[in-house]
Amino acid sequence: MSARKLSDEPVLPFDLRSSSDSLRRGLDGVRSEPKMEEILRMPMQQHNVTLEHLEEAIDAFAEAAANWTARAQRIDREDPLAVRAFNDQV
Repeated sequence: MSARKLSDEPVLPFDLRSSSDSLRRGLDGVRSEPKMEEILRMPMQQHNVTLEHLEEAIDAFAEAAANWTARAQRIDREDPLAVRAFNDQV
């Protein structure tokens, strides 16, 4: 997306739900590929991390992304302070 288009939008047009979908596909890819899970097992064990921890983090991100997107749709675009505060959260 060009800087010009972003500057014309009162509320920054980011859809974070696509990012959570990408994270989920990545996790699914690791789980569906036994060799990949084996490669990651040792470093994950060293840091006391499991794929379940990663899945919980992705779930939390997906929920936050959905909430953020819903708030973006409700923002009062005529209120410059509300728009600024919302955009600053990006």
